[in-house]
Amino acid sequence: MGKKVEYINLVCSHCGKKYEIVPWIYRQQLGRKQKNTYCSIKCRDRAEVGENHPNWTGGRYKQGRYIMLNIGKNKRIFEHRAIMEKHIGRKLEKGEVIHHINGNPHDNRIENLVLCKTHGQHTEKYHKQKREKGCFAGR
Repeated sequence: MGKKVEYINLVCSHCGKKYEIVPWIYRQQLGRKQKNTYCSIKCRDRAEVGENHPNWTGGRYKQGRYIMLNIGKNKRIFEHRAIMEKHIGRKLEKGEVIHHINGNPHDNRIENLVLCKTHGQHTEKYHKQKREKGCFAGR
């Protein structure tokens, strides 16, 4: 006959239900540094949503070359635009463009951002050399 398995008694972090788990699975969870234990996958999926999810990044993620922020359900904004709006104390108007002085779209410090009233002003002031070389042709 096989070995008798001893179970570990735990309480679900989400629903509070008592459940048993085999020691080797519990050791795996500890090895992964899981803070909470759940009685089922269903409870885990209900509990680990948004800020409670272990991979939560504060609502920041990369979108193309820029950093995007989640500001609500199905609402997103580019981080550099949100920072400029906060700095000037108003919403940006349609057509206003933010320029990154050092050319790094991930460097969203206010010292590195400049507000331009139009895309044309932005291109003329900061990308004149590229325009003369024909880099903007076809746009």
